[in-house]
Amino acid sequence: MKFRNLLFTILCLVFFFPNAFSQTKTKYKGYFCTGVNKNSPFTYTREYKKDSGNFVTLYKISTAQNGYYLDITATHYKAEKKVVVVIDDVYTKGTPFYSGPVRTQEIYYDAPALKLFGTQGIVKQSMDGQNALPNELALKFTNNKYDYVKVASIAKGVDNLYALKWYVLDEKN
Repeated sequence: MKFRNLLFTILCLVFFFPNAFSQTKTKYKGYFCTGVNKNSPFTYTREYKKDSGNFVTLYKISTAQNGYYLDITATHYKAEKKVVVVIDDVYTKGTPFYSGPVRTQEIYYDAPALKLFGTQGIVKQSMDGQNALPNELALKFTNNKYDYVKVASIAKGVDNLYALKWYVLDEKN
């Protein structure tokens, strides 16, 4: 009789409270920047996974106004000493709209280190005398195994100065 009660309790928990067993993803805070002192907040989740021997970090970005609308994927090809970062538009103002990759950047490194690396970008070099704008691409390895990378900042829309937007993800997380 005790076994039957225990089984009934477990089944009730599984069927009626499925979220009790699901993993919750931590939401981090970042901001996008459209110019000096022009920042707007967003939240994001970060997920690490291994795919075909490569190390992938996936970011899902959302805002209060737009909901979930952007993916940033950083794939580390460890054998090639290369990181490829892709920005994908997923939703626009809450309406399902997949426009595909918006921006793809590749960066090579000589030796891995635990400090930021990446590219400053032509806009920052030519227009940022106060050093107030983020780098076009800034990455950091998560630990001394040098497998996964975090994206600290990435620029979107660099072909059109009026659509230029930097996504700054809190590098402390």
